[in-house]
Amino acid sequence: MRFRPAISGAVEDLYRDDQRFYSRLILKAYRSTANMRVSFLVKLEVALKTFIRAFYLPPGPLDSQLTLAIDHIYIVWKDKLKRSVRFIVSILGIDYGRPVARCSILRLEKKLLLDISQGNFFGSKHLISRIKSNSLMLPKCEKLHLAMAENAYIDSKYGAFNAQGIPFDGAFFVRAGIFVNGVPEKALPPNKSSCTNVDTAFFVNELNLSHFGHSITDGLSSILPLLLLADMRITPKIPIIINKQISRQKSDLLKVFDSSDLNILVPGKNCGNLVVKNLFYAVPTMVNSGRLKGFGFVSESHPILVKKYLSKLPESGGKKNFPPSSFSKKIYLSRSHLQKNQRQFIDESRLEQELIRLGWFICHPQEYSLRDQLYLLGSAARLCGVQGSALHLLFGIDPNPDLLVTILAPLNCNSNYRNQMKAQGINHKIINCLDVAQGQDDKPPWLRDQQLISGWKFVSLAMRIDGS
Repeated sequence: MRFRPAISGAVEDLYRDDQRFYSRLILKAYRSTANMRVSFLVKLEVALKTFIRAFYLPPGPLDSQLTLAIDHIYIVWKDKLKRSVRFIVSILGIDYGRPVARCSILRLEKKLLLDISQGNFFGSKHLISRIKSNSLMLPKCEKLHLAMAENAYIDSKYGAFNAQGIPFDGAFFVRAGIFVNGVPEKALPPNKSSCTNVDTAFFVNELNLSHFGHSITDGLSSILPLLLLADMRITPKIPIIINKQISRQKSDLLKVFDSSDLNILVPGKNCGNLVVKNLFYAVPTMVNSGRLKGFGFVSESHPILVKKYLSKLPESGGKKNFPPSSFSKKIYLSRSHLQKNQRQFIDESRLEQELIRLGWFICHPQEYSLRDQLYLLGSAARLCGVQGSALHLLFGIDPNPDLLVTILAPLNCNSNYRNQMKAQGINHKIINCLDVAQGQDDKPPWLRDQQLISGWKFVSLAMRIDGS
């Protein structure tokens, strides 16, 4: 006996064959949900387009945009997770499983710095209470501060340790989540009888003034107290201690003071092991985070250091006359005239041509004197450039309140630039339009040429920059 479903009389009159009944019923149900399906697809497309705009992906077919979005998530989050885990493990001391010797932090005032530099430190009322932490990173301080480690031992190893061989926080230099001069390791409890006693000294955990970009970022941050003394034309009477890993940069330190009358001690090179009663070093005003967003910072006081440092640099004549004959307030900082081993932007000249049509001035910073570069930056209303050292020179000016900076960057943008703009209160926009050029993967990251991401056109990019 054939099965006949119990349905309404109207439907039973229409369908007398079971097979036809089920097929028609399914079709009817499918059609009744059509509006719902269309509504869902429309909402999905709107959500996807919003997602695409959030990552500044180029205009184009939806499928290619989704591919780029997925690539963005994969590259950024895989890299962020891998480097963040490594960073946390090294910074928190998990890898060597020992506590961190906590230094003291002092508010840096002119009289205190002068007393320290002349060896007249007898304790301070400027000490700041600290929360207990096992982090080797010192906290962010918007104002200028000094760190002080008491009874610190320094040998040919990298950094400063207490009497138990435990590393002091802040005495180990970190860049982009990596300990540049070696991961801190517990030193053997030092033999005090074999150490030379020093009452008061400055300690420098990193010197990097030969690379302009690093010199005005984390390089200055590590020599903060010495730079302030040099600005006051005061030569410290107490020793300056550096590790032999960075002793090759000793000449850079002499240039800051424009003097050779400095007592620089290098344990393991020109002296033996040291024990310092009061060891002073910088609380950083900038920590280079590279692509590790959230771990680096720039304090509001860092531009103060940069301006003092730039004022000490010798003035060199530029290759071009100043002011330029055609000078617009919309300035593009170009890399197209740099040497081939200095991270080129492939076919950048094509973007320059489009920007010139839109009224932009193309500036090649290396062709102007430092003073002229600062003037150009200070007078700009709009500024654009590929992420690089030229943008860090903004630390040396008081930006125009209406200045808008557009940064061209890869998908995993270096967060130092966002931190810088925030610290200086500069309006900015980041366009993620670059990728590593073909055949460049075997080069170090800082030497890899870059090109436009597939799907971007120089014309549309120029219009995007001009309309930011």
